[in-house]
Amino acid sequence: MPESKHFPQVRQLQGGVLVPFNVQQQTRTDEDGEQTTFYRFGQVKLEQRNLPALSQVQHTAWRELQRALHDHIYPRYDQGSQSTIQAYAQRAERQGRSDIVAECEKIMDWIDACLMYYYAKKDAIYAATTEGELVGIAWDFGADVPFPDDVLPLKNIKGMFA
Repeated sequence: MPESKHFPQVRQLQGGVLVPFNVQQQTRTDEDGEQTTFYRFGQVKLEQRNLPALSQVQHTAWRELQRALHDHIYPRYDQGSQSTIQAYAQRAERQGRSDIVAECEKIMDWIDACLMYYYAKKDAIYAATTEGELVGIAWDFGADVPFPDDVLPLKNIKGMFA
């Protein structure tokens, strides 16, 4: 992630426009014990000459938020795995296996928490009325919606039916 001593802004650069997103203020302490504030952020280059309208910057930030959501959930549970979990929960429900239902619900609850976090950030992105407000909307799925420690792998849940 790029860093800057100053709060990043949308800017024109080399035939395009750089749009910062997910700006996070950080503090670094040097060897003399002095603290320095800086900003870490992602950025997207738009292939256009003019500065974009706020709505275009919002759309760009939303696409990056969406990418972050997928990067957080899909390595563990892609769409097919999520469908399988739902099918296991329904099957377990029919068989009266509340232990399996509970394991499936842990996973679905985590996915729901990720989606609630995503929609709150998406709403904030589209509610922003200035570039500074929009660029300052930060997200960190890993820190804010961590994967629970007590969740069984899908393979183990399948094995519970045996």
